[in-house]
Amino acid sequence: CSCRCNGGWTGALCDACELTCENGGVKADDCSECHCPDGFFGEHCENGFEGPSAACEGDAGATWTFSFPNAATRPTQRSILGIYKLDETTYNKWEPYANQKVCGSTYDANVDGGLCPETGFLKIQILPNVGEYKVALQRFLPPNAEGLSGYRTTFKESDVIGHIQVLARTCTAQDREDATAAHNPTAKLNAKLAAIKASQASTRAEMDARMDAADPVIAELKAEQESVASEGPATLQLMGTTPVANGVLPWVTTGKPYHVCWSVKPSQNMNPKTMILYTSNGLSYYSTVLQDAGPDLPLAAAAEGCIDTVVLAGLPDDEYMLKTAGGGTDYAQLSFNLRSAQIEYTGLGYNSQLLMLRMYWKFTVAASKPGDVIKVINSHGTVVHWFFTSCQCQTAPGPDADPVPTGRADVLLHRAGAVLGGYTLSFFPEGDETAAAESPYAFNFASIGWGRGARTPRR
Repeated sequence: CSCRCNGGWTGALCDACELTCENGGVKADDCSECHCPDGFFGEHCENGFEGPSAACEGDAGATWTFSFPNAATRPTQRSILGIYKLDETTYNKWEPYANQKVCGSTYDANVDGGLCPETGFLKIQILPNVGEYKVALQRFLPPNAEGLSGYRTTFKESDVIGHIQVLARTCTAQDREDATAAHNPTAKLNAKLAAIKASQASTRAEMDARMDAADPVIAELKAEQESVASEGPATLQLMGTTPVANGVLPWVTTGKPYHVCWSVKPSQNMNPKTMILYTSNGLSYYSTVLQDAGPDLPLAAAAEGCIDTVVLAGLPDDEYMLKTAGGGTDYAQLSFNLRSAQIEYTGLGYNSQLLMLRMYWKFTVAASKPGDVIKVINSHGTVVHWFFTSCQCQTAPGPDADPVPTGRADVLLHRAGAVLGGYTLSFFPEGDETAAAESPYAFNFASIGWGRGARTPRR
């Protein structure tokens, strides 16, 4: 028995976070992502700009360097880096001369696809007057189908890549050092994250207080609902699914995200209200099997809304009932058949040029179809191999093909072009664009002698 870890967690008990954040980025508490300081972005904060946080009047300009290992995030040619007042909201006003093209004044889609180089630098020659400013990237928008090109005129928060304070001409080295420390991107990021945590803690405390005070409100709403008959009924829907004749959804898969929407008569909207999973008879419930929903996770206070949720692994295939309720009153319910989908690696073989991945899958027999597909996806999200489970081939199954709900397969992958980080097996039921099951498999390429041959290709 072993643990399957999510996000950047690893280890026998999934208790070690191996997520790496570059350029002063900070790991999220749940190891799911990197929070990046101003100027940097990407999965590991590996892309972005770096420049001064302080300067003095009379300095011979200021220089910013840039590095974009991921081509998809690079600025386009003719993009502009400019210095703006803190309260500026549009791009048509920059400080006099306080701007510079990132990588040239012309755009040519035939040169590097119209993108700036992976690395480089630029210098803003003349700085603005004494004061504090923000530094922002104004990306050039290439010609569209009608031949129109240009720039956006309004700021987005993600355009700001840093801040700079221009000090008086008489500033000392200590003045410059103090201003640099005050505008340190990593320190500002840590302060921002601390403020968010404090705000969330305050919100939770306010919610607890409101829940304690909910009893008289609930009593009043119960009295009001006796006189309301003209409002529409409460509803509960799994979006993108259609119930069969008996009102039961044909199947729902553990581990698959669903968008669930509810509505309640406004006069009957009693908070806190919840969304809870029950047995098919509606008598017994499960408290921790729905992600972001359950008896201890109230829904939004509004009379209607939606959440994204997942039925977590561990429930047996059976019929279940989803209910919304508040103040002791059931609002709406939805029945569905839960089906299981399992896919996993069973072994690994390799030589100097080939890697063989052995896999096993098992899907609920009643829901299995000849057109079910398994895909092998590398750590960059690219499908490197796929096949129909009914034939372990890429030829569409005919009308007489039989489903294969349980099976094994070996897949050969070549060293040439391999991407560091491992592969994910994904199971796609027939006609579905969302994976019903996934099994990530990360390993050290160096341990099989591929450390130098495997690479991260430019995209």
